[in-house]
Amino acid sequence: MKRNIDNWTKEEETFLRENYRKVSTETLSYLLKKDKDAIYRKASKLKLSKRKWLKEEDEYLERSWGRTSITSIAEHLGRSELAVKERAQKMRLGSFLDAGGYVTLLEFLRAIGQESNYSYLNMRLERDGFPIKYKTKFKEKVKIVDIDEFWKWIEKNPSKLDFSNFEKNALGPEPKWVEKKRIDDKLKKKKFSTKPWTNTEDKRLIEALNMFKYSYKELSQMLNRTEGAIQKRIVDLGLKQRPIRISSHNKWTEEEFEKLTECINNKVPYSKMTEVIDKSEKAIRGKIYNMYLSESIDKAAHYMQGKQFGYNRPDRNILHNTLNSEERINVKDNILRFCDILKAEMKKKYNETDYWQSQICQNFSAKCLKEHTCCDECLEFKRIQPQYCNRCGAVIMSRNKENICDRCKKQRIKQYQKKYMALKDKNKI
Repeated sequence: MKRNIDNWTKEEETFLRENYRKVSTETLSYLLKKDKDAIYRKASKLKLSKRKWLKEEDEYLERSWGRTSITSIAEHLGRSELAVKERAQKMRLGSFLDAGGYVTLLEFLRAIGQESNYSYLNMRLERDGFPIKYKTKFKEKVKIVDIDEFWKWIEKNPSKLDFSNFEKNALGPEPKWVEKKRIDDKLKKKKFSTKPWTNTEDKRLIEALNMFKYSYKELSQMLNRTEGAIQKRIVDLGLKQRPIRISSHNKWTEEEFEKLTECINNKVPYSKMTEVIDKSEKAIRGKIYNMYLSESIDKAAHYMQGKQFGYNRPDRNILHNTLNSEERINVKDNILRFCDILKAEMKKKYNETDYWQSQICQNFSAKCLKEHTCCDECLEFKRIQPQYCNRCGAVIMSRNKENICDRCKKQRIKQYQKKYMALKDKNKI
């Protein structure tokens, strides 16, 4: 039968009185073969208590609560984790996560009014370098946000989050610039509709496109939608009509570049740039991407460091397709040099002959059949086409028409020889 854990003998009670303050509860549980709850209940009945908390221990607990793990605090103080938790409750230190200037990621998104986008923002923010950390709460990892690090990050990346639903002081004291961003995001949200498209709006869009006289900018003003939203809706509806294109031959003036510089340094959104600069949003995005290899205004502002547009232009390669005229000339010269080196190496491989493509050309047989002096000048090169063996399917590279490969020809000759010897009643080869 299972032993009743609340039945204590006199020897066990004596042992508990003598060792309760000296030995940890885990050790007592092992020695007495009773669980911790039974030991706590018996100690309470016998009016036993562990060693008293000193003033220095309380100060350390208050200083470390929420910043150091409970396990580390317990080890430092030489107490059990349960004792540390109970003392923290008596001292009213609050939740373990609430201490230390942290909030959970869910609480943070709730504070800025983005709780409904938790899954999307969770992935996107980590990708953008958002200061998410992990904290162990009672052996469970929780995603948390350090408020001080968040303010530093958002000041460098103001376009990453929308503050229109962010209540004032929801995360404690705020920097001065936060109120301006909150107002700008609210105005931006009021200007353009973000609701689902209605049938009436779809009809107005189709009618305007069929007139072939409105640009993206004009459609944006008519429908109260961003240019990007209109472009996406045209694709979603499967429409072949497109807004008229503003002439791309109008070069950017110095005044427009100065306005663009000011907008980037102040991190003005694209939708507002079109009001200052007489260019479409697409044109402005393209100009910034060609210069800084990114449409992100924050990245462009980071490269510019408050200076003129074009300052601190990042390095690029031929794959970016955003080279200027000098870079194109350099690339062209490098390609020509590479071709000359390649030709010289090919001539070395084929014994300094000018007919370095002769082995793979259909129009060459001892000499060039088109009467050219070298392969470099020839414009009638024709590669030998592969043929296939009818017997084994092997590839045959030959200028003449062949049905059987050399290997199969040898095997046929052997078969004929065996057949001949058998007919003549002679020994097999």
